[in-house]
Amino acid sequence: MKIITNKKFIFAFICILVAILSLCLTLPVVGVINDDNSLTYNDVRYNPIYTADILEFKVGKCLGKLNNNSKVYAVEGDNACNYICTLQWDGKILYQKENANIPRKNKTVTQIFTSYDKFITNTDDVAVIVSLDHYTGDAYSYRSDGHGCITFYGCYDCPIATLWIGSVTYIDEKWVFVSDEAISESFKLYGSGNPNRMLTGIVITDDEIINVLDKYY
Repeated sequence: MKIITNKKFIFAFICILVAILSLCLTLPVVGVINDDNSLTYNDVRYNPIYTADILEFKVGKCLGKLNNNSKVYAVEGDNACNYICTLQWDGKILYQKENANIPRKNKTVTQIFTSYDKFITNTDDVAVIVSLDHYTGDAYSYRSDGHGCITFYGCYDCPIATLWIGSVTYIDEKWVFVSDEAISESFKLYGSGNPNRMLTGIVITDDEIINVLDKYY
């Protein structure tokens, strides 16, 4: 019985693999990679974005493949197709249409992108989450390992988030907000792979903020 089960598993795996390969082979070629690493998609040039700034976004539908057989994807929420992306083993590469730009700070945050790959568009909820960046209260420290959190990023009239607001976790029956500065400082002190890395945040007691966090955590 065990051998039959293993054979069924192998057969199912092969079928899935064949289906994936077939899909890749049947995808239309919609663009090319240029010698300068830019892309040409639908006869429009897109330049890769190289920056140390925060650039968080959600990968949308597959648009097709490039001349090197790698897939190219839309960016979720980008109806004007100002941005496209490709995937590689160590992350996502974002490309921007010539003459397009990504709005940065000193504008109003219009939506929030979360580490759960969700967009928050409710105007009131967005304002509440943005207010966390200026929230004051009692400090609370905890060991980061093993505690889930949700990270919030702000978008300025664009589906590409460029503002790292911070993270919220629920621990010891408390809502705790940790700013991006506190997270960066923790990485400097302990390193990214240290299981004993400590985070220090602010305890949230405001009922309005807690009600909003309950919706998305």
